[in-house]
Amino acid sequence: MATRVFLGLGSNRGDSRAILGSAVAELRKHLDEVRSSSIWKSAPLYLADQPFFLNLVVEAWTELTPQALLDLTSGIEAQFGRNRSQERNKGPRNLDIDILLYGSRQVTSESLTIPHPRISERKFVLLPLLEIAHDLVHPVTGLAFSSLLAELQAQGIYLLLPPRYDLLYI
Repeated sequence: MATRVFLGLGSNRGDSRAILGSAVAELRKHLDEVRSSSIWKSAPLYLADQPFFLNLVVEAWTELTPQALLDLTSGIEAQFGRNRSQERNKGPRNLDIDILLYGSRQVTSESLTIPHPRISERKFVLLPLLEIAHDLVHPVTGLAFSSLLAELQAQGIYLLLPPRYDLLYI
């Protein structure tokens, strides 16, 4: 039975727009009914000394287990040049794919935590997530993601294309 999943994609090294587009195309080869949010540009949240990120969220359906989905996303990251052993923690990267939600399941293992443990503090995740699934609730807390977003301070995020400066999230 297929499960609805949400993945967060980000890039701030190389041609980030092209990388994100190609990564979504690669995900379409392995997942069903893939939908993507708009691309959002965001200031780095944890390590300021790096370029801005481009981010989006993908919704899809899969019959893969959570671990198999992690293996798939890690393989796609590697296709685009990601080598976690040679990068700074929270630093620049060609492609990062996080499993945000896997249905309403909770997973805690050495290699994987679902829901993503920092989903509620990241506007660069919440804004594109709510763009494509505005009524989602956190499967652990039961709180609407829209109410979690409303609690966050400005983080320097805006829609990349078209530039919607009237919706500037500073």
